[in-house]
Amino acid sequence: MLFNVPQFINIEDKIVGPFTAKQLGWLVAGGLILMILWNILTQEAFIMAAIIIVAVVGALAFFRPYGQSFSQFLFFSVFFLFRPKIYVWQRNYDNIKVLGKISAQTGEKETPKHKKISSEKIERISVLLDENRSIDRNDFSLQTNIASKDNFSGDAKSKISRIVEGVLEKKEKFEGEKKPMRISFSQDWGSAKSQVDLPDNPAIRFKS
Repeated sequence: MLFNVPQFINIEDKIVGPFTAKQLGWLVAGGLILMILWNILTQEAFIMAAIIIVAVVGALAFFRPYGQSFSQFLFFSVFFLFRPKIYVWQRNYDNIKVLGKISAQTGEKETPKHKKISSEKIERISVLLDENRSIDRNDFSLQTNIASKDNFSGDAKSKISRIVEGVLEKKEKFEGEKKPMRISFSQDWGSAKSQVDLPDNPAIRFKS
């Protein structure tokens, strides 16, 4: 089955001879204006007005700049003159809630936060290491079997203090079980003199 596809849809139909409906309308309007001015103006004034009217009507009827009628061209020209030439997108941030900063999108790396140990806690652990005794806080005992603190360097003491403090802070976990915890340091800890030489984890076990 064949269908007729319309072609040249941008060409208007001819109504009278070579003139379209719009062209014929402009010519009729221009002729009426000239007839009115013939009866009103003098001959010299009529000739000057007729030249202007004929030029305007001829442009509106037959001149097609950029494939469009002259009336549309005038309309878009005025529209272009009074509209802004640069468009800026203005985003409204009033209704936007920032939930949080995502470091993966910005490429930033979060630096790990080291827990600060007060001087009082370090002093308490130092006493524990010197006396080689147990600390009992509400049925929570910590037994240490290590050498004197003089056998350790400053880095080693700091690491031992952090490990022991970490165990003490988990006190609530063992209060319900009423089981004391024993932390024993292997022989490698006794001979360690620096942060690098220290083993990663001490031997931690429950006391029966």
